[in-house]
This record gives sequence, structure tokens and C-alpha cells, in this order.
Amino acid sequence: MTKGHHEPPAQRAGPPVDLVRRGDRLVLLASLPGVKPSDLRVSIVGDRQVLLEGTVAYRHPLPRENLSLNERTYGPFSRTVQLPLPVDAGAVAVSFQDGVLAVDMRVRAEAVRLSWQSKEVWGGDRPR
Repeated sequence: MTKGHHEPPAQRAGPPVDLVRRGDRLVLLASLPGVKPSDLRVSIVGDRQVLLEGTVAYRHPLPRENLSLNERTYGPFSRTVQLPLPVDAGAVAVSFQDGVLAVDMRVRAEAVRLSWQSKEVWGGDRPR
């Protein structure tokens, strides 16, 4: 590659993530090096998706035009992560430390339909 030659970076698919189950919680961990908390937005969509949106800003003392090799991606990103279980959007805690975002969500108990009918036939007065 010659100096000053830039190939456009691949389309940014969003940050790499891990999803961990801890009892009644799901914890999403995302690697976001170089992202400021003010440049990041986390949304719970419905009860089975987490949407990560943000911007990786170019923060370097030299202008981008002076790069001889550009493998890191800069600019906006968006990633939607499908959750295996429904979560309670009102019980979410978000933290961001050392370039790692943690989204801690409580798993919502799913409604269970129970149908029951007595096989006994009550005669006369029902017991109280």
C-alpha cells in the first residue's frame, strides 16, 4: 500500500458482543474502545432486542489524510442484538467502563396459561 492510499473500511456491523445468563438476568457486554459515553445510546426494543447506537470519533493529533494504513473504523454504528428471553425494560442497568459497555437486564417471567377443571362432580352444597 502506498502512502496516502486509502481503501474504504468495510461496513461497520457494530461492536462485538457477548451475552451472559446469570440466574434471572441477561448481561450484554459490548467492546467499544474509543467511544465516549456521550456518543453512545442504548435502547430496549420491545422485550427481546437491544439496540446499540453510537459514533467512533477520529481522535488523533494527525489528520486522517496522513494515514498510510487505516484498519480501524470510524463513524456511526448501529447494532441490534436479539435476546433469547423477554426482558423487563423497567429493570435495566447500564454501565460503561474501560471501553466495555454492560447492559444488565432482568428476564421477564412469561405468562403461563393453566387450565384446570375438577373431575369430581359436586352434589348438593359445595364445601366451603
